[in-house]
Amino acid sequence: MSTLALFDLDGTLTRGDTMLAFIRFRSGRWNYLRMVLPAVAVHVLGRIGLLPADAGKKRLMRAAFAGVATDDVLRDAERFAKDEMPGLMRVRAMERLRWHLGEGHRTIIVTASSDVWLGPWCAAEALEVVATGLQEKDGRYTGELSTPNCTGEEKVRRLRGLLDLAAYERIYAYGDTPSDRPMLALATDPLYKPFHPQDQDRTGSPEEPLAQSGVAKKSIRPLGLGVVTLGLALTAAVLIAQALKPITEAQATGSYEYVPEIFPRSGDWPDKIRFLSGNRLRLEDSGGSIYFEGVWRWDGELRALRLEDPAWDRRLRWVQGWGGPMLEVASPVGKGLFQVVTFKRME
Repeated sequence: MSTLALFDLDGTLTRGDTMLAFIRFRSGRWNYLRMVLPAVAVHVLGRIGLLPADAGKKRLMRAAFAGVATDDVLRDAERFAKDEMPGLMRVRAMERLRWHLGEGHRTIIVTASSDVWLGPWCAAEALEVVATGLQEKDGRYTGELSTPNCTGEEKVRRLRGLLDLAAYERIYAYGDTPSDRPMLALATDPLYKPFHPQDQDRTGSPEEPLAQSGVAKKSIRPLGLGVVTLGLALTAAVLIAQALKPITEAQATGSYEYVPEIFPRSGDWPDKIRFLSGNRLRLEDSGGSIYFEGVWRWDGELRALRLEDPAWDRRLRWVQGWGGPMLEVASPVGKGLFQVVTFKRME
C-alpha cells in the first residue's frame, strides 16, 4: 500500500522557528536584533491587515540575505544542520518522522521556511522538501522570494504540482497552526499538534476547533492589546531607522512598477523600470513604449544609482518604504523635481 507523510516543520517538528534560528546563528545576537525588530513591527501590521500578511517576512529576508554570497550561506546552512537543528527538534516528532522513513513511506517536509537553510538537513535525513525559495543572481541572494510564501493554500498548490495525491491510499499530514489546515484537509490521517505536550496525540478533522476555557479567552484580549501597542512603538522606531538607513546597490537594482494614486498627478513618467543585463536600465510604459534605455552605475559615495542621461539621472531617487526600498520618479512638469510618483519593487 502506497503511503505519503507530509510534515509541517516550524512548530510541528521543531520547538521554534528555523528561519529566525538560522538568521541568529549566522548574524550574531546584536545584528539579529537590528534586523528582526523592524521586521516584527511590519509583521504586526500585516497581522492586523494594514500590510500584506507576509510583509514582515519579506522585510527580514531582505535585511538578512540581500547581497550575501550563496556559497557563504550554504556553508553556514551545513553547520546549522549539524550543530543547531538537532537541538530544535521535538523528540517524539523525530521518532514519528523516522518511523515513516523506516516503513518506506514517501516523506516530505512542507514548510514556509526556505530550502536555502533546510537543504543540508533534509538531505542528511533523506527527506524531500517543499519550501519557500530565495532568489539568487550572479552568485548572490537578492533578498527577494523566488516563490510565493509556502503557507496555507500555497502548500496545497505546491503539493498538487509535485505529485498525484490520488496515487496514495493513505496520506498522513502533521501540522500545528490554522495555516496548515488546507494541507491537513488532503489527508486520510490528519494530525493537529500531535507532538505538543498540551495536545498529546491529538487527531481528527483539521476543521475541529481547539478547546479553550473562558479564562483563556479573556486572557487573550489584554495580550492582543499589548502586542498592538508594542507593534505601534516598533513601527515608530522603524520609520526613524528607515529614514536614516542608506540604500544598498543590491536593493536599488530590482525592477520596479508604478503605484497608481487615488488622485493622479499630471506628468510624463514610465510605468515600469527594468534592470537588464550588462548594467543597462529601461524605462517603459504599459504599452511597451521606451522612455529611456541606457547604462547605469552605482555611486558608492552618494549611495545612489546614476544614469548616463543627465535629465533622467536627476529625476530618479530611492527612498526607504515599509517593505524595503521604493523608487520615486520626478515629473518634468508642474513642480518639477518636487513632484514625484512612487514605484515599488516588482514581485
